[in-house]
Amino acid sequence: DHWVGWRAGLWVLTAYGALLFIGCIFYLPETLKEPQPTIGFGAVLRSYRVLLKRPAFVGYAVGTGFSTACFFSFLAGAPYLMIEVLGRPPSDYGIWFVIVSFGYFIGNFLSGKLSRRFGVERMVAVGTAMVLFGALAMLTHALTLPLAPVVRFPSNLSASRDPGRAM
Repeated sequence: DHWVGWRAGLWVLTAYGALLFIGCIFYLPETLKEPQPTIGFGAVLRSYRVLLKRPAFVGYAVGTGFSTACFFSFLAGAPYLMIEVLGRPPSDYGIWFVIVSFGYFIGNFLSGKLSRRFGVERMVAVGTAMVLFGALAMLTHALTLPLAPVVRFPSNLSASRDPGRAM
């Protein structure tokens, strides 16, 4: 909005999506060689019932939901905080958004690498602890420190970096 208009980002994403789609059509082979019979709605519901009876699945699903909700709730509220409450230009928010999103990217990338070395169970435990630490840091900062981007965004970095480990 500040430099090239708010629609520019959408056009870039549209172009990227179109190139990716075309690349998939020409370079990604079909993996399902033989068509499989479709299952009915009842079979899907029975499968969900089986999954929901497994405490490990429910624990992982709830943990993943909460850790991801932490990141996306921040994304939902941060523009309002920066632009409306703090009176900063949208370009300032964009810069801080890139930093937090990069943290999310790095966290998920490292999780893929580290889970092979340390195992899924340990990664989930460490990731969940780090997300909790990040959430507590954000709460502590909200209650004790001044309202400023330099305080709010870095404290979210831990919470945004670690959902990949918690998954």
